[in-house]
Amino acid sequence: MDLGGIGQPLSLLCNPLISHLSLYDIVNTPGIAVDLSHISTSSQVVGYLPSDNGLEKALTGSDIVIIAAVEMLKYQDLFATNSKIVYDLAKVIAKCSPDAFILIISNPVNSIVPIITQVLKDCNVLNPRKLFGVTTLDIVRLSKFITEYVSENVEPGHYTIPVVGGHSGMTIIPLISQSDPKVELSEEQLRSLIHKVQYAGDEVVKAKDRNGSATLSMAYSAFILIDAILKIGFLIFYRSLLILVYAKTGVSGIVQCSFVYLPGISGGNEIMEKINNLSFFSVPLVLGKDGIEKVHSFDFVFEIEKQLLKTALPEIRKDIDKGLSFYTEYSK
Repeated sequence: MDLGGIGQPLSLLCNPLISHLSLYDIVNTPGIAVDLSHISTSSQVVGYLPSDNGLEKALTGSDIVIIAAVEMLKYQDLFATNSKIVYDLAKVIAKCSPDAFILIISNPVNSIVPIITQVLKDCNVLNPRKLFGVTTLDIVRLSKFITEYVSENVEPGHYTIPVVGGHSGMTIIPLISQSDPKVELSEEQLRSLIHKVQYAGDEVVKAKDRNGSATLSMAYSAFILIDAILKIGFLIFYRSLLILVYAKTGVSGIVQCSFVYLPGISGGNEIMEKINNLSFFSVPLVLGKDGIEKVHSFDFVFEIEKQLLKTALPEIRKDIDKGLSFYTEYSK
């Protein structure tokens, strides 16, 4: 678990907007909590360690949990480490905050979300409307990168473009055809832009001499999703590394993309018919005070998007199966 790379900057971004910030990690949380508590906001900050049931104290009564456990390792080791962390966290979530919204930053998202889903399902507390694999970074990157490909002098964020599929490499499917406003790009530009978005994470790892991955941009991107929750009127209390958000009231209509468990979500079955019956997929979602209201309509229009889908589907299925296989073995 990491309260440095993602947890600390995310806590800093959220601090001015919240009432209570409670930190949990295996080390250093009391000191980090004191540091954050000196910021001139009304937020109360508390740090928990594993001793004295710290995790249960951090989770009990929480309405939204954000899991940002991160290890800076190669993909295979990343899965082996984070899968065990999130499995154990999910068990405590099921016990202490079974009605919580759960937002998962921990990679590999394509495999981690199925693990948590299965834990919650077997504990009889799964609510697909409240479970989110955070893929916002792909959208943030696309919003930034596309400005390099258009002739107009526009700011990042000018184009709203959904990114569907998964959250790694070739599983990431930017739907440029769904851009609002519409954007005109050549075939060469499309392929270049899509590749840049899909493998932007590798660029960060290389630039950091393989000593880290995207953390600051990930924290910012997670905050975008949190900000969407704020905009629908939620009363927020954050706790990080687990950031726990207490949702009281809200209105519907905010659209965000996330990697979700489609069964049980309005419109999910229709999407599954388009994607070879995969149960997990990143899709645009209409959010409300009770979580996901429905899948927002989208389609694969450009031929390149159809090709990307064809390539992504078997990879996403392998990732899902990897997570579920881990669960079967680890839960014995």
